[in-house]
Amino acid sequence: MKRKMKDLVSDNIAYRDNGMIESLDVYAPNRVNMAVLIIVLGMIAFGIVMLFSASMPRAFTSQGNSMYYVIQQGRFLILGI
Repeated sequence: MKRKMKDLVSDNIAYRDNGMIESLDVYAPNRVNMAVLIIVLGMIAFGIVMLFSASMPRAFTSQGNSMYYVIQQGRFLILGI
């Protein structure tokens, strides 16, 4: 199936003086994609739970605090945000 060139090109195109092509389609750059945000927060929560379950015995015997590695991870998580 062949498509016409008009179907492939948006009508909202501006040609600048320097020859560059700019799209006039407006989008909201400051909007948060909620689906991606929920997935990322879910993965963070899952990772923290997995870290706690895997490191609890070792952290308790070596550090005296079963939450030691979770607290360290939380510090770096906050630093990364």
